[in-house]
Amino acid sequence: MENLISLVNKIQRACTALGDHGEASALPTLWDSLPAIAVVGGQSSGKSSVLESIVGKDFLPRGSGIVTRRPLVLQLHKSDEGSREYAEFLHLPRKRFTDFAAVRKEIQDETDRETGRTKQISSVPIHLSIYSPNVVNLTLIDLPGLTKVAVEGQPESIVQDIENMVRSYIEKPNCIILAISPANQDLATSDAIKISREVDPTGERTLGVLTKIDLMDKGTDAVDILEGKSYRLKFPWVGVVNRSQADINKNVDMIAARRREREYFSSTPEYRHLAHRMGSEHLAKMLSKHLETVIKSRIPGIQSLINKTIAELETELSRLGKPIAADAGGKLYTIMEICRLFDQNFREHLDGVRTGGDKVYNVFDNQLPAALKRLQFDRQLSMENIRKLITEADGYQPHLIAPEQGYRRLIESTLVTIRGPAEAAVDATHSILKDLVHKAMSETPELKQYPALRVEVGNAAIESLERMRDQSKKATLQLVDMECCYLTVEFFRKLPQDVDKGGSATQSIFDRYNDSYLRRIGSTVLSYVNMVCATLRHSIPKSIVYCQVREAKRSLLDFFYTELGKLEQKRLSALLNEDPAIMERRSALAKRLELYRSAQAEIDTVAWSKPPSSSASPTPLLSPAVSSPLVPALFIIGDSTVDCGNNNYLGTFARADRPPYGRDFDTHLPTGRFCNGRIPVDYLALHLGLPFVPSYLGQTGELEDMLHGVNYASAAAGIIFLSGSELGQHISLTHQIQQFSDTYQQFVLSLGEDVAIDLISSSVLYISIGINDYIHYYLRNVSNVQNLYLPWGFNQFLASTMRQEIKNLYNTNVRRFVVMGLPPIGCAPYYLQRYKSNNGECVEEINDMIMEFNFFMRYMTDELLHELPDAGIIFCDVFQGSMDIIRNHKSYGFESTANACCGLGKYNGWMMCMSPQMACRNASDHIWWDQFHPTDAVNAILADNVWSSRHTEMCYPMNLEKMVFSQSLNNLV
Repeated sequence: MENLISLVNKIQRACTALGDHGEASALPTLWDSLPAIAVVGGQSSGKSSVLESIVGKDFLPRGSGIVTRRPLVLQLHKSDEGSREYAEFLHLPRKRFTDFAAVRKEIQDETDRETGRTKQISSVPIHLSIYSPNVVNLTLIDLPGLTKVAVEGQPESIVQDIENMVRSYIEKPNCIILAISPANQDLATSDAIKISREVDPTGERTLGVLTKIDLMDKGTDAVDILEGKSYRLKFPWVGVVNRSQADINKNVDMIAARRREREYFSSTPEYRHLAHRMGSEHLAKMLSKHLETVIKSRIPGIQSLINKTIAELETELSRLGKPIAADAGGKLYTIMEICRLFDQNFREHLDGVRTGGDKVYNVFDNQLPAALKRLQFDRQLSMENIRKLITEADGYQPHLIAPEQGYRRLIESTLVTIRGPAEAAVDATHSILKDLVHKAMSETPELKQYPALRVEVGNAAIESLERMRDQSKKATLQLVDMECCYLTVEFFRKLPQDVDKGGSATQSIFDRYNDSYLRRIGSTVLSYVNMVCATLRHSIPKSIVYCQVREAKRSLLDFFYTELGKLEQKRLSALLNEDPAIMERRSALAKRLELYRSAQAEIDTVAWSKPPSSSASPTPLLSPAVSSPLVPALFIIGDSTVDCGNNNYLGTFARADRPPYGRDFDTHLPTGRFCNGRIPVDYLALHLGLPFVPSYLGQTGELEDMLHGVNYASAAAGIIFLSGSELGQHISLTHQIQQFSDTYQQFVLSLGEDVAIDLISSSVLYISIGINDYIHYYLRNVSNVQNLYLPWGFNQFLASTMRQEIKNLYNTNVRRFVVMGLPPIGCAPYYLQRYKSNNGECVEEINDMIMEFNFFMRYMTDELLHELPDAGIIFCDVFQGSMDIIRNHKSYGFESTANACCGLGKYNGWMMCMSPQMACRNASDHIWWDQFHPTDAVNAILADNVWSSRHTEMCYPMNLEKMVFSQSLNNLV
């Protein structure tokens, strides 16, 4: 059960490192839920002597007045017999103290750093770990001694301040109180017993220690107290005999002091029957066993608290939004991503996923028809107006048969009135679209996070809608004008002949202007106008949808994107201005979430049934299959080129968990690798003397499974978060890096910080990602990205993003990087068939982009090597190595350079590999396995080039073999 105490030790150290001291704050605290033993006593009660007796070393500051002015979290670790004793402070990682006088001085110095050289106190704890074969596994918190008066240089409030601090620790239900009381004073006046009784009246959490028994007046003893008769606690009292000041001055060592203590209790008649449970050695063992028992009982509750708090922190962090990227590329991507979310919300309103889009249909189905029906043609078709227009149209020569020109003028003057309802329909649709823009903005939390960006996006969207409204109004009114310009002749041909009731086909010229004749003309015109209204009722909505609704869905922010690409970093930063309080809160929440996740991972990995390790600082164990690896581990971040099975656990089309994938692998079964056999990192693992690296989602979570490395790669992932999202779930680059960080924190908590840092910094991190940013993003023109970036700008943006991520990984103590460039995807079967390549010739316009990206990446590598002088970064130009294989395929043993082994269509590039029947007989004859991925044979060649430049030199400034065997990583510069 010793690993339980070690577990709490690690979590306590993490709490302090990440600012959780258990004090009242606006953040949830994990510290308060951890079982701990707090040592409480008054000044001169012998508290420090008890602690030194338990440790067996002189290491605590001594003097008059208040010496302990900060809580000291003392973590004892039992090491192997014969091993050297040493101490470590959390604030001085990797520095070991073997001189315990130096430990005492550092405690004093660190206290002064926090409180100054005054006699003030601080609640921020000091963490001290002591490794020794002479201690038991135990954690104690030494609190400042309770006092009744302030000494010179201290404020009057110091008495209450100390009591409040002590009380803040011991009033917590998970705190075990070790109450130190001197036997030569009346127990009723004991500061420790008094405050313990107040917070733990039943004595359930209090352990009593009686000091200075050997200094009691002659004729008196402490038997009644030790037997629990005068003051009963749930657990038996323990008596100790500390060294006197004279012993300390004479440098009497702890071994002699403990021997004298044992002799005292065994030889004193009053205490002889209690000797088996007296003394500092018994006290240490009893405390260790009791703490283990309490921790075991509290673990389920701690797990529940951690899981609940993680969910709460994640919810609040999600509400606050992501932090702002530092570089221009990151800022630009953040703005584009926020705009995409807003645009998506807006489209969902129109498409019916969200409410509001139905109002547009209501304009077409109710508002427009009602407006047309309400049109009053009385003025245009009044007798006076008809007579006036016909007469004017006839001029000096009256019409002979029918007043055609009069008809035209009447119809034109009447149809003009339809412009009003048409314009009103356009304006109503515009108003609805504006409302939907405001709704979509309010439903995009990220826009609330950045008020300046919200204003700019809102203004840009409204401006776009206004342009669309003007265009729609122009097109819609043109429909009305077209009806005025050209009449439907067939309508008039179908009218009955102009015959009077008496059957006479002729009328006098003068009779033609009577009321009956004019009414007939008005009726005919009205019928025609009604027909036109019925036609426009259907054509006006089509025009509005085409010019406004369709365009709003397609290009609401296109103009904004164009202008965005021209902005300098200063202007981009202004768009992402954020309330400093929100930034501070997010940072605090992120640290606290990191703490809880680390604690969760540590608790989950505790092997309850396994015997504890006897080593104070465990080191990684090698797999039986591995004798002497060249590096501790290989970690992999990337896409389908190196995914070994993570996507098997995700809801995505990008999965290789079916035959014939894996048919030539060692197991002859699909594993999730997008290949007929091994992927490049499998061969590199063998070169490094390591086993195949397990997938992050496929591993058991046991520490031993991760010590040789973890593969975080996920098919469809890209440098840009959106890349490949149309295929379903994938683990983005950012998320993969977070998973790596989680693994690192798990190593820190399980192995100790020194071992974890050494493991990570000595291992290799392999990065292969970026293909999907072209295949599934730029070349598909997702979010109109080609309007925002020319290829050169897009490549620069990707390289800038990668640069920042590599620096982030460097800050997680990674020191050996292998960064892979992109292969010639313009030669991939998919693009050969899509671009209708002749004779399998590569698509040069695509390959030109890839070569340019690789140029940027190589240049970035050179810059980082100078910026991070203790890092080894290798860039491998996969394009160069792959083109050497394609151009010289015969010498490499390949028959086909264009046709995929598995697929359908021309070059087998039209459809991905779906069944064994689609695969060729011998994959080793082919360069390409499927639409995009090379065969096992090509992967082996490329891996050899990365390792030793065996076939062609494609890695700069050196290959992986040279980096591994370099005496100094500085040789890379």
